[in-house]
Amino acid sequence: MMSKNNEDEESDAAIIDTRQIVVDADNYWNALARLDTTWSSIERNMNPLGSLYVLARNWYDRSQGELLPFAHDLIARVRACSDLRLRNVLVVYREMSPKDDGKPLAYGHFLIPFFVKSLGNYYFDKDSIREPHIFKDIEWGKRKRGKSGYSKNGERWRYSPKGRDPGNVFYKTSRDAKGYILAVNETTDAEIYQKLARASTKKGGTIASNIQDSIFQSIIAECGRKLIRVELIRQ
Repeated sequence: MMSKNNEDEESDAAIIDTRQIVVDADNYWNALARLDTTWSSIERNMNPLGSLYVLARNWYDRSQGELLPFAHDLIARVRACSDLRLRNVLVVYREMSPKDDGKPLAYGHFLIPFFVKSLGNYYFDKDSIREPHIFKDIEWGKRKRGKSGYSKNGERWRYSPKGRDPGNVFYKTSRDAKGYILAVNETTDAEIYQKLARASTKKGGTIASNIQDSIFQSIIAECGRKLIRVELIRQ
């Protein structure tokens, strides 16, 4: 829920991190239930074009050797507790370490369900988070024009001049001169924060969030956005 000092302040978007909410199998459903009032509060204080991004990690129950679908259960709770609509689910790749052996998919990725007030009318600036074209230096000239692609001034272009579509799976690659993948690397939290801030709001916009670390706050400030504090109920 919004902190008392910000209860009447409208946000343009919300970024909520729930990855540390679940601490053991016994509190799994209680953790989900304690978040119920958060979703209705965010919806109530968000402008009509606003959006909600929830960082959510599926949880590994070590005692049962079972992967619990926290992100998907959370989606069901948000839809039940508010009128927010699920627009998409973003996937963020995470590198596995030796200590994660035997935990299938538990730490190999986390999800970001993306909710909006109206499926037909919401703010999302894709151009602000486009990636460099993978093959631009190799085949841009050969495939510059074609029957499909981006239209501008009556012409169709294979590539958007503004960059590659970011897609809904976030990861980074190292490639050789021919474009072949040499390595796949994870997208850092800082990079995710920047993408979400830029895509969800205009410069000068307001973002509601429970994230309190200094890196997040610095990125929000660097992007020219204002931060509203959201407090999650943990007890």
